[in-house]
Amino acid sequence: MGFAALLKGFREVLRSARRARPTKTRVLCPRCGSEELKLSNWLDGWLTPTRYYCQRCGYVGPIALEVDEESAQRG
Repeated sequence: MGFAALLKGFREVLRSARRARPTKTRVLCPRCGSEELKLSNWLDGWLTPTRYYCQRCGYVGPIALEVDEESAQRG
């Protein structure tokens, strides 16, 4: 694979990234479905693995439900 082909592939990736619409997402608790989910520590997702804490049911763990607004409105 030559440099020109590599550059063409890179340009294609950049074009597709520009076309992709950013979607708004909500993070929900996997246990109770609450939106009252916070990171358990200020280092989460940066220096340590992400762990969530639900203020409603007390869930603590690495799993959260991520729902985009568009699909949530569709049902």
